[in-house]
Amino acid sequence: AHLESRGRELNEEVRSYPTPIARCDEQLTKLIEQRGGLLERAQAMAAIESARASEFTVLAREFCASYPPGDDPIESDLLARLRDALAP
Repeated sequence: AHLESRGRELNEEVRSYPTPIARCDEQLTKLIEQRGGLLERAQAMAAIESARASEFTVLAREFCASYPPGDDPIESDLLARLRDALAP
């Protein structure tokens, strides 16, 4: 749910970005990259949720291991809680 919510926020930020946009605008580029990465992670999470029970833990651990560090404290907390829940 957090990934979906954050995705909507990023979409709105990109959609409402002030124009005209300079080619060298690093902030917009960063927003678009964040949105793309978030979409990839949301798709990965959807695949994990639909996986067979026997694959769920392995896929979820791989997801956590490959999750890029970020500056969103909510996301960091959720990831830490997921890692703790998956600990052997």
